[in-house]
Amino acid sequence: MKCGNICRKMVLLSIVVAAFALRLAYLLHSHPFIDEFTTLLAARAILARGLPVLPSGLFYEHGLPFTYLDAPFVGLAGDRWLFVAARLPSLVIGTATVPLLYWIGRRWFSPRAGLVAAALFAFSPEGMVWGGRARMYALAQLLALLLAFLVYEGSRGEGRQRLRWLALLTLLAALLTQFGAIILVPPLVIGGLVVGWLTRSASE
Repeated sequence: MKCGNICRKMVLLSIVVAAFALRLAYLLHSHPFIDEFTTLLAARAILARGLPVLPSGLFYEHGLPFTYLDAPFVGLAGDRWLFVAARLPSLVIGTATVPLLYWIGRRWFSPRAGLVAAALFAFSPEGMVWGGRARMYALAQLLALLLAFLVYEGSRGEGRQRLRWLALLTLLAALLTQFGAIILVPPLVIGGLVVGWLTRSASE
């Protein structure tokens, strides 16, 4: 029996709800990871002085976009709910990555491939952990996915300069979030050149 559009939407909704529940369970029941304290210190420094300068005087640039995103949540939370509030951006970002992954999988391959990709990410241990910690990894993961999408779509022919500029901006955001994203540059550049060449060859 084939799964129609309504069926696919119900399956996707179930996957998204499961992803949210798993990340929320980790958020609520796991002990703080040591690096999360650094994120909290940097977020509080942003609230106090506008810059993530730690008590040691170190400018904490690691995960800069996430720290600024996290700061309002830290500022609104009391001491009792501090870690819960600080982890909320990762929960939202980690959950939102699931339908985005489905949409890209459906666009590039098929609805079934999109559902499989979304389910694999929703139930992946790393996805659960990163979506439940006050760290930058869920955001880095989302930006890496967006970057791959923009590079591929921006390489498919002429007249896609806006997508290419968005890819560059997304790359900058990814590098500021997690500098390890630099390893994505060589394969994405090569892949973009190959896709552009194949697209031009097919149109000639």
